[in-house]
Amino acid sequence: MDRKPDFTDEDIGIRAFHIRREQAAEKALDKIRAGLGRDFLKLRNDEIEKLRWLLGEVWTMLGFYEWEELKFSILTFDDVDRLLNIADDILSRKVIGTKAVTEAYELIREASKKAEYVEEE
Repeated sequence: MDRKPDFTDEDIGIRAFHIRREQAAEKALDKIRAGLGRDFLKLRNDEIEKLRWLLGEVWTMLGFYEWEELKFSILTFDDVDRLLNIADDILSRKVIGTKAVTEAYELIREASKKAEYVEEE
């Protein structure tokens, strides 16, 4: 009996992509949590979910090596607050998603550069 599968190779590829994005965002969020320490507790659950979503969007936009160079643990609470504002702007359609996600990436990249500068001193 020749049965048609319930899912295609494309479905599998899409699901694998979503899993990798979720894992990358969660790993970045863990680094942010570790870097902020007790300040992380100031974030509400909905803010954490929004941040996780935005991190996933940034991951989607970047290549592997660019993502791996980012130092999420160095982000300050003010940086996280700015990221949440960017996420709010995207979700409320105040700004175009790609422009705002690029802004989020630049914010994280700049913080990462500061971390490298401090490490070199």
